[in-house]
Amino acid sequence: MIDSNDWQFPRLDPEDEALIDAYKAMRVPVDDLPHTPAITELVKRLDKPETDQSKHLVFKRLLRLRKMGRLPRLMESSSSSG
Repeated sequence: MIDSNDWQFPRLDPEDEALIDAYKAMRVPVDDLPHTPAITELVKRLDKPETDQSKHLVFKRLLRLRKMGRLPRLMESSSSSG
């Protein structure tokens, strides 16, 4: 029997799941990510080369996942609000 939720959110591939898990661990909102050292750390966690191209591709994939509604929303840390 088909689950009624299958049409809404198809399974992500393992690479996207790993990207989302690593992104959540970074605790930096996706829009701020390219402007922080966290993007380099994220690329390292994914065992990708630390090149500008890899950083761009990871960021681009995060944006696509966000548009698909698959990326959790992270809030700014309370230490940055003053």
